[in-house]
Amino acid sequence: MGEWRWQAGWIRPCPSDLGWLQPSEVITGQEIPAGGFAGPSVGLLTVWWPELLFAGIYLIGGVCMLVFAIRKDKHVVLVLSGFVLAAAGWIFYQKGTRLSYALFAMAALLIATEIYRLLRRSN
Repeated sequence: MGEWRWQAGWIRPCPSDLGWLQPSEVITGQEIPAGGFAGPSVGLLTVWWPELLFAGIYLIGGVCMLVFAIRKDKHVVLVLSGFVLAAAGWIFYQKGTRLSYALFAMAALLIATEIYRLLRRSN
């Protein structure tokens, strides 16, 4: 029933008034339109919600670590949280997610901030 009928692959709707149809004849008698059949449309959050959730948690944690480390003058916190974000970005990258680049950017920001603070302090 409905728009998406299938039997061993995508087929167009079959006429139900013909009685029994041989499945092999129905499947091989199909004409595939140029560009293929249209797939079902899904929303942005249906596909991306786990990636957005986990990347958002890591990015918010990175921002919190940045603010905490700068206010409390903790050098190790910036470096460790930068490496944790880089590791999380690498794991996300290996799984093929696109938001891994945001994690890499946040890790680079944390490590670059600490390098800048160390260079400024030594002068």
